[in-house]
Amino acid sequence: MSKHDELYELIKSLNKSEKRFFKIFSKRYSTEINLKYIALFDIYDSYSSFNREKFNHEIKIHKLDGNIRYLKHQLNLQLLRSLNAYNYSQNNIEIQVSNLIQNASILINKGLFDQAHKTIQQAKTIAKEHELILYLLDCFRKEKHISRELYQIDWIEYYTNEGSFEEKKLLIEYEKTYDIYKARNELIFINNSTNDANTIIKIENFILNINHREDSSFEILETEYITKAYLYITKKEYENAKKFQKLLISLFEKHPNQINLNQANYLSALYNLLVSSFILKDFEQVELILQKLDNYRNSSANRLVNLKLFNYINIGLAFYNLNGDFKKSCSYQPLIHKGLVYFNQSIHIYAKMSLFLHLVTAHIGIGDYEKANYWVDRAITEITTKNLLHYFLAKILQLIIIYEEKRYTYLVHLSKELSEDLVTLKNDYQSFKIIVDFFKIHKFHLLNKKQLNLVFNEFKEELETFINTKNEKSIFDVFDIITWINSHIYNQSFDYLIKLKFKDYYEPIIKKHHKNSP
Repeated sequence: MSKHDELYELIKSLNKSEKRFFKIFSKRYSTEINLKYIALFDIYDSYSSFNREKFNHEIKIHKLDGNIRYLKHQLNLQLLRSLNAYNYSQNNIEIQVSNLIQNASILINKGLFDQAHKTIQQAKTIAKEHELILYLLDCFRKEKHISRELYQIDWIEYYTNEGSFEEKKLLIEYEKTYDIYKARNELIFINNSTNDANTIIKIENFILNINHREDSSFEILETEYITKAYLYITKKEYENAKKFQKLLISLFEKHPNQINLNQANYLSALYNLLVSSFILKDFEQVELILQKLDNYRNSSANRLVNLKLFNYINIGLAFYNLNGDFKKSCSYQPLIHKGLVYFNQSIHIYAKMSLFLHLVTAHIGIGDYEKANYWVDRAITEITTKNLLHYFLAKILQLIIIYEEKRYTYLVHLSKELSEDLVTLKNDYQSFKIIVDFFKIHKFHLLNKKQLNLVFNEFKEELETFINTKNEKSIFDVFDIITWINSHIYNQSFDYLIKLKFKDYYEPIIKKHHKNSP
């Protein structure tokens, strides 16, 4: 995109049904301004990526440039109205309750208190069923207002006694939830901004002492489990984190209506368990969660849900590359192509780079160097000057691809260029320098098999000293270069050796996890 445009992003976030609904919604009254909305909408919707010059030219052709700022503002409002109506029609619970409360306010302002009371009762019933505490509190506030306006003594008595007790109970529930949220936010802030040990210990102790009964409200238990899991992740106690992540998923699965209401939260819970399981090498659990997430793909019209599912592909690629199932990783390619267009600005640059580099590795794994080149070029094109680590990782993968393609002249040229970059950009990674020097120094086309084995063995020995070095792990995590070297020394395919390594190294760990599972 040549320039950030929020209206373009909003329009591109709509699915086909939402776009169709917007057109029908806007054409109900064929006024001149509505037709202008639709013309402007169509211009935006025609772009796969936003082009400011092209946009300015098209609005002139359609005679929309007279007051474009006002028109864009009105189109934005019309889109939000349309989405509100669409989500109501799709049984979005929170929007239904919110609209009922809003309707009750309109009826109160009209002095139609009996109708307002019926409407607020509808909102209250749905809010209770789905444990929507804030909406319930709003319902109580409006009910008390109506009872005073109508001077209904029996209602006033109810809100003085039982109703007051019920409202207070809700306020206590909300306060408990608020305190836990506050503690989690403080923990996030402190971990990212200070090393004040006393403050951290104080917050940790508060979180660890939270212990609500199992019959507490869904929201309180959800907040408790999320916060405790986050605390243990910050402490790198992944087994404990996993315990609370599992409790959270069980809580959701005991309340299926909450999965429907907060599908994005449920998928976040699955993803967090996926990450902990991956770190703990509980790959049986990893595979089960990946299958669960794959089953959710394309089953939701909710953009946030689909964005989360798209971002979660990274762990799947990392796992399948680790176990040598490169074909499975490559099978995500059409989904990734589509997601990169659809979500574009919503994808964090680090998530995007991770996708590109995992796909490069997968295509090297299956020997498809043309597609590996495509993804490495995309990575290099989109890397900013701040992401030097990603730049060097992408460039090293590019050297490996060029070596496999036997383009030795270009290999020397590129490795010399990269060697200069390592100096200019103040690279601190010794392993990068070793890899670049290896490709720069040797004239591979002149070496016989024995000589080639010798240089590869020396290369491996040099690199192996850095495998477990904290600052040097990046290249080994993205691409198993030691196994790639072994594939050339032992004349075996890269994917075969990766599968062999996974079987020999990780299978005993998987069996141990399986044995310890309840």
